[in-house]
Parts: sequence; C-alpha cells; structure tokens
Amino acid sequence: QETEFAEAMALQNINWSLPAEAEMAPEVSARLQVQHRSPTALELLLTVRNDSPHPVHRVVGVLHSPLETIDQRQWGVGRIPGGGTRDLTLTLPLPRHEPAYTAPIRLKLLDHSGKKIGEAHTLVFPVPTRKLALGLSMDFYDDGNFGSVGNGNGQPDPGEILALELRVENTAEQTLGSFTAELHDRTGTVRIHRGHVKWETLDSGQAVTETLRLTVPDTEWSDEPLRLFLRSPAFPDTQVTWQFSLSELVELGKAEVPAFEVLAVDHGLEAQGSGRRWLRFVPKHRAQIEDSVVFLNSRKVQYQLYETSENAEPETAVELEVKPGLNRLEVLLRGKSGLSLRRTLRFWQPQVSGSS
Repeated sequence: QETEFAEAMALQNINWSLPAEAEMAPEVSARLQVQHRSPTALELLLTVRNDSPHPVHRVVGVLHSPLETIDQRQWGVGRIPGGGTRDLTLTLPLPRHEPAYTAPIRLKLLDHSGKKIGEAHTLVFPVPTRKLALGLSMDFYDDGNFGSVGNGNGQPDPGEILALELRVENTAEQTLGSFTAELHDRTGTVRIHRGHVKWETLDSGQAVTETLRLTVPDTEWSDEPLRLFLRSPAFPDTQVTWQFSLSELVELGKAEVPAFEVLAVDHGLEAQGSGRRWLRFVPKHRAQIEDSVVFLNSRKVQYQLYETSENAEPETAVELEVKPGLNRLEVLLRGKSGLSLRRTLRFWQPQVSGSS
C-alpha cells in the first residue's frame, strides 16, 4: 500500500478539473472509517469497491475538506477486479487548534485517465469504535407548512425543516444489542423535532437508516456544535459522541443542493379574474437537476418547457387551472446528487365574476 501510494503521488499529466457534463452512474463506491486517533493525527481506513463486472485498472482519489480543516490529500490503488474491494490506510494530521476534529469530506474517484468514476460526500468523525460505521447526510423535509421562494444560494430558509439522515452499519462479526441515538443542542437556538431514535438489535453486516429533523434557526448558521450521542444499555459506561455544526452541514451540501434562480406565480389582476395562473421557474445549476415535478392541490400538473432569448437559462412555464379560494402549489426539484428541494407556495384565488 505504501508503494502504491508513493506511485500515485508521483502521477503526472492528470487533469483534475472535470467537465460539468461528466455526470454518470458511479462505477466505484467508497467508505471511510476511523481506525485510530491520536492528539496529532487521525487514521482512516478507506475501502474502495468496484461495483461494475469489469476490472478497474487504477483508482486515483482526491480527499478534500471545503472547510480546510485538512489539507487536500491524494491516494491511489491498483487493479480492482469486477465486484472486488481494496483497502487503503490514510493518515491525516489534526490541526492543533481543533481538538474535537470533525470535517465535511468529499471523495472524488477517478480512473487512470482522469475520468470521474464515482463520488461520495460524508462527514468524518473520531468514532472510538470499529464496530459501527456511521454516516450522515443532509436533505430538506416538507412539513406541510407555508413554504417560501428559494433564496438561490442552495441553503434552506429560516423556519424550514432540515432532515439529517443517520446511517448505522454493524461491521462486527456478532449481533449488537439495543442502542439509542440522541441529538442535542446545548445553545437552545436550534429546535429539534425528532432527535431520538432507538434500535433493538443490529445483525452483523446489517445497516439501518433513520431521519432526524430540526428547524433552521432565524439567526446566522451557528458554529456552535450539535452533539449526537450513541448509547447502549449493555455498556452503560461507554458513550460515542459526534460533534458537528450547522455551518459544516451547509458546506457539506452546498454544491449539491438544488435551488431556484426564479420561482414565481402571476398575481396580476387579469390572472386573478380569469381563473388561470402562470407558474414560472428556472432551476439553478440545471445540469445537476434530474427532473422537476409540479403539484397543484395535491394533483400532478403536466407542463412544457419554453426557451426564450431573454433568458440565459430555459424557463419552465406552467399554466394552472386554479380553484376559487386557497390553492396549494408544490414544486419539487430532484438533483442528480440524490438531494431534493421542495418548495410550497399558497395563494388565494378570488371568485371569478359570473360563475356560481
């Protein structure tokens, strides 16, 4: 492994800037686990799996933290047969000013020619156990309340519900007994809707997923850490603690969260009097959008795409047949990253004159 790592560091003439259209189904997946921790370094076990039936001759990766809590690191592993895995140990120095190390990590996997063949986003924590592999991802959650127009920067608005998906995998050879996970905010500024989950048993190799929910605060994204505790009644003196802040979660999903450039409903007097409205929206980063779906009063709306010379991005225009009274409109963007954004708008339609 040391020889392969040295060879990978010596690779030349690889273009690390990938074209924006290089979006494809991942051929290679990866998992990071914390093995050892010291006051000066963090040792990670990287497992790379070839998900295709064909061999991959070389995988080169870039390990990068957008918060710059670690330096950018590169590694390489040799030939991986179809369906096979390779392990590599990475040692990362810990910054002295950050004793509670936690960082968003982006894994970008390339083949020997520099073509992107996989990507993963995760948070790496100093978890003092090898029995559980833990992951955390971010998404928006629709709570059915009044939505708001997208603010265009990929971040949720104050008052919106943020969903944190917690994935726990038992990597031990034996079944683990019951344990709980609890999310806490010691500052009191973050309202947590669902912060307690419990598992009775977890078989060897089994992975479970639960969703924790919290409200985006009205204040700036806080750097104060949230804490996630894992406890097991069988080991009352042992507790696993994660620390992460909301600002780190924003950095984790900033480039991957779908957002709107334009989202508006025609509120003109002519539209109010005709019983028909027009919805117009332009997604940001359209190349990253898998599809978009529109619902009016819980019914799916068919629409077509219009492209005008005035707009740099194609505009989606949807004609709506609205009912008198309160109307509920939902626009759902699904990103290729797997994250989605749902915005809910409500508007009042006056009674059309002459109708019963």
